[in-house]
Amino acid sequence: MTGSLLNRVLSTLELLSSKVEGAPLHEIAERLDLPKSAAHRLLAELVEQGYASQNGTGLYSPTARVLGLGHAWLAGHGITERVQPTLERLAAVTGDLARYAVVDGDRLAWVASAQGARFGLKVDPDEKYGSGAVLHFRRTGLARVLLG
Repeated sequence: MTGSLLNRVLSTLELLSSKVEGAPLHEIAERLDLPKSAAHRLLAELVEQGYASQNGTGLYSPTARVLGLGHAWLAGHGITERVQPTLERLAAVTGDLARYAVVDGDRLAWVASAQGARFGLKVDPDEKYGSGAVLHFRRTGLARVLLG
């Protein structure tokens, strides 16, 4: 992987965040196109700083400290507190899932949601907070609105 150390660190955290069960060193090194020694040094630093952990079987995972960064950003902007009541009213009236996203570069990042269905089939796509959808011009009505 070419690029700065910061790019490698962030790419590592993004990879770890996509691996719920954790990822072994060799997979991380391969996916990021890094020598194993460089990947190991990077992971060791992330563990030392509290942003990653290694379990007894050698798998690396991000820690809640990473989640804390996102929560701090949300709290600082007050987005959730402002939109949650409206989302809950909308979900209650429609009986559907209501979500709020912010534009983050070429992506939508989901930051709040409310479930309107109280029983039966509840649809909640596998989109977690902070993840979202890529904005493709002409592919969705929302993208057309946001991208002009």
